[in-house]
Amino acid sequence: MRKTFFLLVLMIVPVAGRAQTRVLTLDESINIAFSKSYDAARLEQTLINSQMNLRAADASLKSSGELVFNSLPNFKDGERQRESETGFTFERERFVDFQAQLFVNQPIRFSDGTFSLVASFDRFQNFSTVEIGGPEIPGQEISQDFTNYSPQLSLQFRQPLFTINRLQTNHRKAKLNLENTEQVYSRSQLDIVYNVTANFFGLFRSQKQYEIDSDNVKQAEEAYRLANLKQQAGLLPEVEVLRLQVDLANARNSAAASQAALAEREDQFKLLIGIPVEDSVEVMTELSYQPVTVSIEKAMGEALNRRTELQSDEIDVELSQLSVRETDAQTQVRGDLFLTYGIFKRDENFSDAFRDF
Repeated sequence: MRKTFFLLVLMIVPVAGRAQTRVLTLDESINIAFSKSYDAARLEQTLINSQMNLRAADASLKSSGELVFNSLPNFKDGERQRESETGFTFERERFVDFQAQLFVNQPIRFSDGTFSLVASFDRFQNFSTVEIGGPEIPGQEISQDFTNYSPQLSLQFRQPLFTINRLQTNHRKAKLNLENTEQVYSRSQLDIVYNVTANFFGLFRSQKQYEIDSDNVKQAEEAYRLANLKQQAGLLPEVEVLRLQVDLANARNSAAASQAALAEREDQFKLLIGIPVEDSVEVMTELSYQPVTVSIEKAMGEALNRRTELQSDEIDVELSQLSVRETDAQTQVRGDLFLTYGIFKRDENFSDAFRDF
């Protein structure tokens, strides 16, 4: 039973590890490159990053909320001794403080200001004890315990003065960066198509070259075999047999070189389109020649209208101008206008703290 199992493993494992052979057309190669290649994945992530940055810039123009806990809670317990005329005084103090604030902010796009609705709540509890004692006065203890609840509601407005509108500037920069990334993405897609096409036909040429060299080897072998037969029959001189033997060696050398070039070209093609190196690839296509007549004027016009590099350069110029404005703003005088209006109440009871608020 053990021998049978061992033989089955030896027969099954090589089949499972066999490399896959793929026969690809040009369109299939381009589609695989767009979905699996490293360059396509890098371009996709760059585009997503720019899209997320613009979404973040859009979100900065909308209302937002923020909950802040200034003390959660803050607890303190202490004791100290103080000397007096009648003896010593021992003071013990313990307090617990809890404070939270809720901010609802609304940015103002045209002025870079911010309206904020701020709600805060503070709970403060203090417990203190004083012990008085001495040689002539019996010890006395005085205790005090109180709790305060303090709600507050205010409306705030903050407006930067004498500076650029950073909110609108950041949003414009995010939008320009996305446009620039889209231009680079379109241009890089065309580069991928060009590189895959060039490597596809390079691999196709290497395949055909290897087939031609292999056929030459077969022809040289057949000629050498016939020459040997004729030489043995006395119909061909030995020098011709030697020449055909040299031709056969040259044909085999050319076939070996073209086979190595084919393997190298195939590995480069697999890395380019993003398929496993262990797989074997063959390409097939139908060659057709269709001449296209293009004048120099039409070529220049199409290039000026369609080349994404020109649009990217215009975007880079505007981004540089925005960067210069931001740099100049750092050296200028800046001020902030801050206005606030609110209501505040404090009470010892929690229910009374919000009454008539």
